[in-house]
Amino acid sequence: MVATRQQLDQVVHHVLKHVLEVDLLTMVTYFKEAGLINLVDVMSMKDSHLKKVKFKDGDETTPPRITPTEESELKLIPSYLNWEQNNYATLPNYAVDLLDTASRYRFNIFLCLDANGRQGNADGTVSYSHAVAFESERRNRIGYYDPSYTPPPSAPTTTPNKCRSAAATALLNFDKKIKVSEDSWTKLESAAEWRNWKIKHLAKLKLADMDDIVDS
Repeated sequence: MVATRQQLDQVVHHVLKHVLEVDLLTMVTYFKEAGLINLVDVMSMKDSHLKKVKFKDGDETTPPRITPTEESELKLIPSYLNWEQNNYATLPNYAVDLLDTASRYRFNIFLCLDANGRQGNADGTVSYSHAVAFESERRNRIGYYDPSYTPPPSAPTTTPNKCRSAAATALLNFDKKIKVSEDSWTKLESAAEWRNWKIKHLAKLKLADMDDIVDS
């Protein structure tokens, strides 16, 4: 059994208080006993968790502690929360604020919708859908679709030194040593420098982008 002194996270507590019609203190205790402490626990809730909520210590020989209505609504909480996200925007950048959105009023709307209205699975459950959430993001004018959206600055087009090839690095070092000109051949010291001079002088390469150099 999970220690009942462990506190439920804020979102789970909000769901019990403002979404489900249950005795708050009693259901908090049942959730702690079942190990439903945080949102991840609730979203991945299984029959084994529900059994521990419904029966003391999960013992089915004991009287049920919740009503059939409470049990059916508990089973739908993960679907309801997915529905809220699908009707807001895409994850992971735009997670819905459940403390602001989730309510008994909206849960009642969800309960009244059939599988088609929920835009979920055929059995009436709802999984997170990027396609549905994307349409909601556009409809709600969030992120890129917000009229006040400012795109982030473009990434630099120059190649970082650590990503340059060995040939590119050699030419970059060579460029720092000597400026190519008609009389610079008199300063060359090795066959490698002659080759580099030829590449730079005849092809007029720009060292800002060396990825296309092929070391033949």
